Amino acid sequence: MSLDNVKLSIKNLDLFYGDNQALKDINIDIKENKVTALIGPSGCGKSTFLRTLNRMNDLIENVTIKGKIEVDGEDIYQTEDVIKLRTKVGMVFQKPNPFPMSIYDNIAYGPRCQGIKDKEVLNEIVANSLKKAALYEEVKDRLKESALELSGGQQQRLCIARAIAMEPDVILMDEPTSSVDSMNEMKIHEQVFEEFQNKTIVSSIHRLHLLDKFDYIYLFDQGKIVGHGTFDEIKQRMMEYYYKEAVLVCDSLYPHGSGYAERDACLLNVVEDFKGYIDSDKLKSHCSDMMDSLRNDMCRAILDADITNCINANADEDEQDLCKGYFIANLCDSLEGEE
Repeated sequence: MSLDNVKLSIKNLDLFYGDNQALKDINIDIKENKVTALIGPSGCGKSTFLRTLNRMNDLIENVTIKGKIEVDGEDIYQTEDVIKLRTKVGMVFQKPNPFPMSIYDNIAYGPRCQGIKDKEVLNEIVANSLKKAALYEEVKDRLKESALELSGGQQQRLCIARAIAMEPDVILMDEPTSSVDSMNEMKIHEQVFEEFQNKTIVSSIHRLHLLDKFDYIYLFDQGKIVGHGTFDEIKQRMMEYYYKEAVLVCDSLYPHGSGYAERDACLLNVVEDFKGYIDSDKLKSHCSDMMDSLRNDMCRAILDADITNCINANADEDEQDLCKGYFIANLCDSLEGEE
């Protein structure tokens, strides 16, 4: 990647929690005014990496960081003004953390700290920030109510609006829409990306249908970068990786002999997510065959047994197996055959 217009430069970054190494030799240049995605399984280092970019890991005991992180050419671990850094590099966390104050004051808090006191200016900042976070219509008549009374998804969008109000140069987003439904999730990302085309955004994400909205993608695993590129460049590697990861995760969550319906749903979602991204005609065809097979098995089960037994959570285990029990084995076998 060219060094022209690099906003964030990370070189030879290692991070340790005590003796446990969480990040291993990370080298990334993030371009100015681009949106960058961080993807990978839970515990792979995405959140830890994001927290290094505005020194949030300073708040965690027994952390050791090696390497260099520069924002606009300045080594952030050499500066003493961490508050200024976090104003310039804002962050939205995975779990919502609204302040125990009104909805309005949550948004206005940052601008007030920056010296903005004019009521009309604050009103405009609050309204615009809530609109960009797709929350304004839901709370416009409740701005004086406590933010703690909002739902989890609304609280998360409030925290996004709070970060937007600060107008940072860089916005870090740690799976910020994990508690938001898919429709609002897409709306929020589209609005944030559209409104902040002149900002640098780095976001870890879990729902992969958003990936084609990003300029560049980094795939993390076990604290290392195992793939990177544009969506078109990385989608095949990413798809193959996530299929294997999904099988391991779903098998661990729902071991053989229990929870077949949930395991099927887990893997079927992965198939649906990636069906449109697969380049291999053979794998794409097999993907469709697996979905058809699952649906056909369920249809035959409905013909052979009472439909209410098939969908009843208290149904006999054999009936549950008959309805949805074939998909996992077929998928696992097919993945082994593709390797």
